[in-house]
Amino acid sequence: RALFNCQDNSFASWSYYSDMPKEYHEQFPKKWKPSIHMPKSACRLFLKINDIRVEKVQQISRGDAMAEGCPFPNMQKDVSPVKWFTLLWEKINGAKSWDENPWVWVIEFEKIEKPENFI
Repeated sequence: RALFNCQDNSFASWSYYSDMPKEYHEQFPKKWKPSIHMPKSACRLFLKINDIRVEKVQQISRGDAMAEGCPFPNMQKDVSPVKWFTLLWEKINGAKSWDENPWVWVIEFEKIEKPENFI
């Protein structure tokens, strides 16, 4: 998770835990805060949502499995990206969770530059 802190009381300058050398993490004078409490002015990542839909988890396509982070660019001879995603799903959600075939939200997005009209 992303952690942040304000460098001064003006809220004009931000520090990010991931940008700091490890040896400095404990020396920082103020407590690190989780990103859920981050003000908009400290935001560094902007996403544009392109599509939202609901589907059964087993409906995942080869392309969607690759987009989920499948690390193998060409799996024609080995395990398919969908099989890789199945194993990942069960690692996160427990044995046989794939067989339950739950409904899931599919949110497609892309990273964008900071919008001009953003605070």
